[in-house]
Amino acid sequence: GHCPLMERAVITYRHCGRNIHRFSCSPRADESQRSCPVCHHTLAFGLLDAPVALTCPIRNGHAVPCAFLIGSMHGPAHLG
Repeated sequence: GHCPLMERAVITYRHCGRNIHRFSCSPRADESQRSCPVCHHTLAFGLLDAPVALTCPIRNGHAVPCAFLIGSMHGPAHLG
C-alpha cells in the first residue's frame, strides 16, 4: 500500500558502482525494490554491504523548530 512520505524510511546501499537511495514504507522490500533501479539486476548483498534504513529526513515544517521547506508547483502529492 501507499504510505505518507513522512512515514517512509530511506533505504541506502551501494550497487553496480553507485550509491542508491530509495524510499520504503516497511523494512521488507516490496517486489519493485528487489531489483536495482540502475542496472535492473536482482539485488543480493553480503553482511558487510547490506542496505541500511535511515529515518526519513522529511518532516512537517510547521511542527519542528527549524526547517528547510520544499514545495512543488504541482502540489504535495508530487513530492514523493
